Amino acid sequence: MLHGNCLTALPDNFGDLVIGGSLDLSSNGLQTLPQSIGAIMVGGSLKCNDNEIHSLPPSFGRLKVGGSLILIRNPIIALPELMGEMQIGGNLTITHTHIESLPDDFGRIACGGSIVLRDNALHRLGASFGELVVNGNLDLSHNDLADQLGFGDSMAPRSVAGWFSLKSCGIRSAPGVEFSEHWASLAVGGDLNLSRNSLTRLNLFFCQCQVGGNVDLSRNCIEQLPTMIGNIRIGGGFDLSQNRLTSLPDEFHAIKLGAGAGASRASLDLSYNQIRELPERFGELRVKGDLNLHHNQLKQLPDGIGNLTVGGKLYFSENMLSHLPVSFGDITCDHTVFFVGNPLAPRYRRHYQGLQLRYESW
Repeated sequence: MLHGNCLTALPDNFGDLVIGGSLDLSSNGLQTLPQSIGAIMVGGSLKCNDNEIHSLPPSFGRLKVGGSLILIRNPIIALPELMGEMQIGGNLTITHTHIESLPDDFGRIACGGSIVLRDNALHRLGASFGELVVNGNLDLSHNDLADQLGFGDSMAPRSVAGWFSLKSCGIRSAPGVEFSEHWASLAVGGDLNLSRNSLTRLNLFFCQCQVGGNVDLSRNCIEQLPTMIGNIRIGGGFDLSQNRLTSLPDEFHAIKLGAGAGASRASLDLSYNQIRELPERFGELRVKGDLNLHHNQLKQLPDGIGNLTVGGKLYFSENMLSHLPVSFGDITCDHTVFFVGNPLAPRYRRHYQGLQLRYESW
């Protein structure tokens, strides 16, 4: 155990060590690691948290660790140019550093668990990132990937067995800066989180990716959805809240949610947008969880709304609805339907058989 010993340097032959368990070098004053570090044999995890490491030797990219490799809170500026030979049996965690880019061969790294690269200064992911296969979760949140959406280098890995987060990365879309073809072949076993970015649009490639859990696109600037949005395959729920949508495409009803294991209550959240009307076939939607249209600008509902099936709660609150179509009473909803904050005429504030309605905020 070398944790918290005020070490400022390690001997040149430190890499000759053979350690059957874990090696903890955290909370020292190390500024660099010796060139021999790439030859060290560690059967467990290697931790170098809370040091002053600002550079890593080239041999670091050949490191072989039976457990996890953890580098948290170090002023590292760059990773070694070659890391494709690295073998990590557990998780690779590099967070809270000054690293701005990943090596071009990073996508060939062998990691048995999750890859956590959140809270760095990343703005480039490297030429081979699209080859990356992640056996656990992939966390790239809280970086600066504003110009990486097209991913000439590919922002999308080949596959992620767990969840994939790009939350709060400053990602933006604009004409000529769209989701690249790499997204069409992306398979994510868990959730996909792209919330709190500056996306204004989605495209065909995004709609072809496969997500086993929830998709979170909340708190972006999305103004419209592509007509092929109905092709997207989502095993859980879909969160499009707090965007700038004014309408939904005619094919929106074709979205299939909740096909994944344990997704029996998959919800659809369209709240806090500016949606003025719903497509005529919107009622053909089947939502296993809640359907949330709270705080939009709906003035009327389509005649086909009576075909709607919702397994959770249904929110029409804080809209501009003054009347309801005749078919409204045919809606299938297992829980409460909320109309709070709508100027509904008194004649529509009546009992609909089989529906539990709430018109007031009490």
